Amino acid sequence: MIEIITYIFEFILMILSFIASFLVLKKKSKSEVPQSNLFLSMGSIFIGIYALSTIIYSLIRQKWAIIAFLKIGMISVVLGIFCLFLTIQILISSSKWISIHRFYFIFLLITTTIITLLLIFTDYIEVIDIKTSETHFNPYIFYPFVIYVALILIFSTFSIYYYGIRKSTGESRKRMIFFFLVC
Repeated sequence: MIEIITYIFEFILMILSFIASFLVLKKKSKSEVPQSNLFLSMGSIFIGIYALSTIIYSLIRQKWAIIAFLKIGMISVVLGIFCLFLTIQILISSSKWISIHRFYFIFLLITTTIITLLLIFTDYIEVIDIKTSETHFNPYIFYPFVIYVALILIFSTFSIYYYGIRKSTGESRKRMIFFFLVC
């Protein structure tokens, strides 16, 4: 029963992320900051790909499928977090954030590329039980992934609070606090 509920929520997440990205891209021409809409849409698509890959490897239950779709899901998380981080930085600072913080952006892009290449080309997933899709990860490859995702999330949370919530007032502040708590 829990497994069916998990599939339903993953399917809903996938559909909503693809719909959200479509709606964001549809509004791109009307927005003041189209660059942030593009990154937001790409981040939503990657989160949808993560949900889809999770559903696929859970349903197929073959060793090759578990390894392939788990890798696709982890790569989608890295790229989705990267895009959502850029969205937050552009919305908080300005659309010129990438050109102003060029060194930081290049460092982040290189780090994201290295972690993505590690996830693609290394053999770090060991399938323990095919029936339950239980896996074990090589910590030398998995820990950089976890640290990268954690640092990006922590820095994004700090940026939202410090540059967004703390400096806003009124209804805008209430909406930001709600968004902050929901995310």
